[in-house]
Amino acid sequence: SALMRCQSLLPCPRVMNTVKEILLYRFTVPPSIFASSTTNPDNICFCTDMELSQNCTLAGILDLSSCKEGKPVYITLPHFLHASKELFHNVEGLKPVEEEHKIFLDVEPTTGFTLHYAKRLQMNLKTAIIGDEKAELFRSKVTDKIKLLNIIQILLITLGSGMFLGFFIAFCICRKKNSK
Repeated sequence: SALMRCQSLLPCPRVMNTVKEILLYRFTVPPSIFASSTTNPDNICFCTDMELSQNCTLAGILDLSSCKEGKPVYITLPHFLHASKELFHNVEGLKPVEEEHKIFLDVEPTTGFTLHYAKRLQMNLKTAIIGDEKAELFRSKVTDKIKLLNIIQILLITLGSGMFLGFFIAFCICRKKNSK
């Protein structure tokens, strides 16, 4: 079901860490969360697009479309950390660095307070441009009507200004005649 495809980024078992001399447990998201379903069979639910995922063999990208009412939304770690090398071919300048791009949560074990965290995710959305037929429909239903309303607005302002000017001139003439 769609709900089964919406998972939390469950943290790995804790590791000790210190921040400002306070002992903390560090929880991190394991690379297996972003692994391909061939490496981590639990991720098979996220393999919904065979072409995009190269038959479910690409790592590093989670398809969240089923969690977002079918909208094409994908998440990755920044710079495609833990992703398959194939994802790097069409993008320049990516330099995934574990310490800079991982997700972690440092929790003080006695109180449970989070004293340091980093939620680093990259949202990836499919892009598209409107087709000619839909663009023409949009223009006829929306844009053309807005242009018409703007023209009517200018005409009404001009007419109102003209009427005001005419009444003002008539008022001045009448006042001048009455003052004689």
